[in-house]
Amino acid sequence: MANQEACAMLRRGVETWNQWRQDNPDIEIDLMGDRSTRMDLNKVNLSRAHLNFADLNRVQLSGAQLINSDLMRANLSRAQLDLLI
Repeated sequence: MANQEACAMLRRGVETWNQWRQDNPDIEIDLMGDRSTRMDLNKVNLSRAHLNFADLNRVQLSGAQLINSDLMRANLSRAQLDLLI
């Protein structure tokens, strides 16, 4: 089950989320089962996040950091995934 504090922070926007991640690098990010459909998450830092079963349908993830993220059974249908390497 997703951590409600993390879900609420993500919904505040990428800039707020990335600053929160920078200020709290040791917090385990649990967004399992979260429904973030149609959000603009370009350049979001989701490194080491648990995104199992998350609904990321039509989410914009261009430039997102997904290093060591767990996306098992996440719905990425129609998601924009132009990732930086």
